[in-house]
Amino acid sequence: EFDAGYICIADVLFMKEEYATALNFYHEAIKIGKPQKELYLKTGECYEKVNDIPKARNFIRKAIAIDPHYAEAFYLLGETYKKEENWSQAISAYERAVKLSKENIDYLLGLADACLQIEDIDKAVALFEQILETDSKFKGHWINLAAAYYELEDYEAAFALLKEAEVKFEGEADIIYIKAVFYYQAGIKHEAILSLEKALMLNFDLHTIIFELFEELKDDAVILQVIEQYRD
Repeated sequence: EFDAGYICIADVLFMKEEYATALNFYHEAIKIGKPQKELYLKTGECYEKVNDIPKARNFIRKAIAIDPHYAEAFYLLGETYKKEENWSQAISAYERAVKLSKENIDYLLGLADACLQIEDIDKAVALFEQILETDSKFKGHWINLAAAYYELEDYEAAFALLKEAEVKFEGEADIIYIKAVFYYQAGIKHEAILSLEKALMLNFDLHTIIFELFEELKDDAVILQVIEQYRD
């Protein structure tokens, strides 16, 4: 009758990614214990991991019913809608999470990504700016904001930010590759080639990042020629 014991076992199984077995223990804990928002949310998250989205939402909403200000539950609700590419519902849930926890990076990133999906670039840029102000130590935040500026066709802001990031994260080739490909797509070919060569000398193996960003460059003769020059 010790519900906390079942929860501990379920949590370990969850961490081991044995979600189906974990669910058995979460349900046993629910059966014998008092309603707990954390337990409902963890059960919902477990269902989300096994892609049973209706049941995931059912338990997430039970958590919200206990605590209508449960930011993490609204975020996870947004994640379930993201899986279905239901962006309007995802945005609504993420916005509730952000409203309740304004500086949580995960919540802000979820909302920013959803805004990008519906091409609300202005809002995405504002969110990525807020993220970078909150946490400037993570390289990915600089890249996300630069990419958002690029999508907005604010090339000057994108290049300025990447140059600043290149200094801050000295020796990080991925930043230079991204700068190179943005230059290239913006028609600034000389700067693009210089940056590409610098990145290739730093870390040749990372060059595939440019094809992940712009798949059409796989057939670009100029880009391929520069890459071949630095291949061992």
